[in-house]
Amino acid sequence: QSSTRSLLRNKILKISTLLLLVRLGLYIPVPGVELDIFAQGQVVNSMFGFAKTLVGNSFLGVGSLGILPYINASIVMQLLTPVFPRLQKLQKEEGELGRQQINRYTRYLTFFWAIIFSSGIALFLIKPVTFGWSFKLGLEIIVSLTVGSILSMWFSELITEEGLGNGSSLIIFINIIGGIPNNISTLQQLPFTEGSLFSNSGLIFVILALYFSIVLLVIFFQDSYKKVDIISSKQLSQIQEYRQQSTQVTNNSFIPLKLNQGGIMPLVFSSTVAIVLIYPIQVFLGSLTFLSPESLTSLITLYSFILNFVLVIFF
Repeated sequence: QSSTRSLLRNKILKISTLLLLVRLGLYIPVPGVELDIFAQGQVVNSMFGFAKTLVGNSFLGVGSLGILPYINASIVMQLLTPVFPRLQKLQKEEGELGRQQINRYTRYLTFFWAIIFSSGIALFLIKPVTFGWSFKLGLEIIVSLTVGSILSMWFSELITEEGLGNGSSLIIFINIIGGIPNNISTLQQLPFTEGSLFSNSGLIFVILALYFSIVLLVIFFQDSYKKVDIISSKQLSQIQEYRQQSTQVTNNSFIPLKLNQGGIMPLVFSSTVAIVLIYPIQVFLGSLTFLSPESLTSLITLYSFILNFVLVIFF
């Protein structure tokens, strides 16, 4: 029993260290970028609103991409596997070797996605607010962000190998938890808060109740399933003679058909595609001089909502 506790303690310590390294990568600045000017550019550059969705925070570090390229690569591989017979054969007939080969393809695709995302950040977010832009500086930024993403993928796989949970899910969870203090400070600046946020106990209670209600609702839909009863041909032929026994078998033998088969994967993939589709529309609407800032914000919000809704249903 002591050896089991020691093994469990070592696993928890290793996972905690890896998660700490993932969080640390968010705050190692990208080389050649003046962070003060980068922060000021968030006010004037319309793309920064979508950057928080992409990198997870407004501070640009070498680990800002995180496991987003890895998640997108995994989703793409899941979509391509039924289409290509070779991939389908690797998944169903090759066993463990086939799964390792698919994981290798996923890593290659992750590298490709990381280059695309890092190039977009370098060209659309950093270049407009950087003096003395050069090809060398852009290459350094792309390499830094790509390496940070590959390290996050590696840490995720190391966490999964420990057998105490999925590495990608734990990294997403720790990033969400890390954003709570920033959300609280933002909430204190809202106009409906009078005085200090911590003096409004009623408001805090309502927010916490709403938060836990959403969590419980998500858990309910995630664990919900429909029972599809299974009746074998032998049971069907004897159903008249052994009605009571058949009823008992029918109630105990079923296929659990989950209500939410895709999990959060459609949300992750649709948000990535939406970033690419929303930005050109935002630039086009921003060039129309007859639109007021309030109307522009309302149109972009409506378009973003409709686009995400359609993409989630599609994926």
